[in-house]
Amino acid sequence: MTLIPAAGEWHVDVRDAEGRAKITDGVAKINIPLTVASVTPNKDINFNGGTILTITGTGFPIKTNHAKVQLDDQTVCKVLTVSAT
Repeated sequence: MTLIPAAGEWHVDVRDAEGRAKITDGVAKINIPLTVASVTPNKDINFNGGTILTITGTGFPIKTNHAKVQLDDQTVCKVLTVSAT
Protein backbone atom coordinates (compact mmCIF):
# COMPACT_ATOMS: atom_id res chain seq x y z
CA MET A 1 0.00 0.00 0.00
CA THR A 2 1.34 3.42 -0.94
CA LEU A 3 0.40 6.19 1.44
CA ILE A 4 0.06 9.61 -0.13
CA PRO A 5 0.48 12.19 2.64
CA ALA A 6 -1.61 15.34 2.80
CA ALA A 7 -0.19 18.81 2.27
CA GLY A 8 2.29 20.08 4.81
CA GLU A 9 5.82 19.48 6.03
CA TRP A 10 6.71 15.86 6.75
CA HIS A 11 9.79 14.35 8.41
CA VAL A 12 11.23 11.34 6.60
CA ASP A 13 12.81 8.29 8.27
CA VAL A 14 14.82 6.05 5.97
CA ARG A 15 15.01 2.40 7.09
CA ASP A 16 16.85 -0.72 5.95
CA ALA A 17 15.31 -3.20 3.49
CA GLU A 18 13.54 -5.08 6.30
CA GLY A 19 12.06 -1.83 7.62
CA ARG A 20 13.74 -2.12 11.02
CA ALA A 21 16.95 -0.15 11.45
CA LYS A 22 16.75 3.56 10.83
CA ILE A 23 19.37 4.88 8.46
CA THR A 24 18.35 8.47 9.18
CA ASP A 25 16.28 9.78 12.04
CA GLY A 26 13.82 12.35 10.77
CA VAL A 27 16.51 14.66 9.43
CA ALA A 28 15.10 14.74 5.91
CA LYS A 29 11.95 16.76 5.27
CA ILE A 30 9.57 16.99 2.37
CA ASN A 31 7.00 19.70 1.79
CA ILE A 32 3.85 18.74 -0.09
CA PRO A 33 1.86 21.71 -1.40
CA LEU A 34 -1.93 21.92 -1.38
CA THR A 35 -3.18 22.77 -4.86
CA VAL A 36 -6.77 23.54 -5.79
CA ALA A 37 -7.33 22.89 -9.49
CA SER A 38 -11.07 23.65 -9.59
CA VAL A 39 -14.20 24.28 -7.55
CA THR A 40 -17.58 23.44 -9.08
CA PRO A 41 -20.15 24.82 -9.28
CA ASN A 42 -18.54 28.25 -9.43
CA LYS A 43 -21.82 30.13 -9.87
CA ASP A 44 -25.48 29.79 -8.86
CA ILE A 45 -24.50 28.71 -5.34
CA ASN A 46 -27.24 28.67 -2.67
CA PHE A 47 -25.70 30.73 0.13
CA ASN A 48 -28.32 29.41 2.57
CA GLY A 49 -26.72 25.98 2.30
CA GLY A 50 -27.42 22.80 0.41
CA THR A 51 -25.07 23.32 -2.54
CA ILE A 52 -22.64 20.44 -2.95
CA LEU A 53 -19.20 21.67 -4.02
CA THR A 54 -16.64 19.51 -5.76
CA ILE A 55 -13.07 20.58 -5.06
CA THR A 56 -10.30 18.94 -7.06
CA GLY A 57 -6.57 19.25 -6.63
CA THR A 58 -3.62 17.65 -4.89
CA GLY A 59 -2.36 17.43 -1.32
CA PHE A 60 -5.76 16.85 0.30
CA PRO A 61 -6.09 14.37 3.18
CA ILE A 62 -7.48 10.95 2.28
CA LYS A 63 -10.00 10.72 5.16
CA THR A 64 -13.08 12.92 5.54
CA ASN A 65 -12.43 13.49 9.25
CA HIS A 66 -9.01 14.97 8.36
CA ALA A 67 -10.39 17.39 5.74
CA LYS A 68 -11.86 20.80 6.53
CA VAL A 69 -13.35 23.31 4.10
CA GLN A 70 -14.02 26.82 5.34
CA LEU A 71 -15.34 29.69 3.21
CA ASP A 72 -14.28 33.35 3.35
CA ASP A 73 -17.25 34.19 5.60
CA GLN A 74 -15.97 31.58 8.14
CA THR A 75 -18.71 29.07 7.21
CA VAL A 76 -17.41 25.53 7.78
CA CYS A 77 -18.65 23.07 5.15
CA LYS A 78 -19.47 19.43 5.82
CA VAL A 79 -17.08 17.14 3.90
CA LEU A 80 -19.07 14.29 2.39
CA THR A 81 -16.37 12.30 0.57
CA VAL A 82 -12.67 12.37 -0.20
CA SER A 83 -11.17 10.29 -2.99
CA ALA A 84 -7.80 9.86 -4.64
CA THR A 85 -7.66 10.14 -8.40
